[in-house]
Amino acid sequence: MAVVAVLVQRPLEQVSGLLRRRFLWTAPAALQVTVRKAISQGMDEELERDEKVFLLGEEVVQYDGAYKVSRGLWKKYGDKRIIDTTISEMGFAGIAVGAAMAGLWPICEFMTFSFSMQAIDQVINSAAKTYYMSGGLQSVPVVFREPNGASAGVAAQHSQFCCLVWGLARLKGGQPLEFRCKRVY
Repeated sequence: MAVVAVLVQRPLEQVSGLLRRRFLWTAPAALQVTVRKAISQGMDEELERDEKVFLLGEEVVQYDGAYKVSRGLWKKYGDKRIIDTTISEMGFAGIAVGAAMAGLWPICEFMTFSFSMQAIDQVINSAAKTYYMSGGLQSVPVVFREPNGASAGVAAQHSQFCCLVWGLARLKGGQPLEFRCKRVY
């Protein structure tokens, strides 16, 4: 609360500048880019910048990920950093959480948000609550990437949405460049 009080007492320009510093943004591109390409570029940049970053999930290698977002990453980074998993959301979400607790930066890709419900115990009870329950001593820097929203012919099983869960930072955007934000420290 003290931090909020300090921010509120400052002029708006200073407050917005302070809040912007939490994100590292990629410079705007001259060409228009799709959301798919922006996410792919953001993951590629993080993988290139830090060897602790890796991607795991269903079909991220064989089929280039959900909606082809991981296209080309396996060829560039290999089997140790781009890992195809079986259809076992609870299992690979648990691997991602454990890896994050051990100091790595996993990107865990679910095919859709609906499928992440199979791993909700790992997402909420293991990842989201650990920082709080450890008194801030144990961070869990994991990204759960999951496409969301209705699509032709799949709405009944593929269109749920995430609600507020304490400990989870939910990032969503409406413009491609909003999907290229980097780590939140």
